[in-house]
Amino acid sequence: MGADVKQLLATLRAVLDRLTADDFAPLVGERFELLLPEGEPLELRLTSCDELGGAPEGARRPFSLIFHGDRLVPQQIWTLRHPQLGELELFIVPLGPEEGGMRYEAIFT
Repeated sequence: MGADVKQLLATLRAVLDRLTADDFAPLVGERFELLLPEGEPLELRLTSCDELGGAPEGARRPFSLIFHGDRLVPQQIWTLRHPQLGELELFIVPLGPEEGGMRYEAIFT
């Protein structure tokens, strides 16, 4: 792995490590784009942002994001795009169908 790629990965990790539930809570109800390799992005709507208990002093409090989309994509790391947050590489897990679509979750620890 080249030095440029290592630097980029370190930068992405640092950005994700700083995000908290407070960054996402105001965005509940907004649309995100999940970038698909075959073209048109899959539109996801952020439907909840919930903290998941306590954290050691000085550490980020874990939280969960729930998204809804209109079709199934596999569990993996996907690029999500939002006008305010930019592009984020998140591990997205399908939870199952609900409300005529599919529910997805991303957990931050």
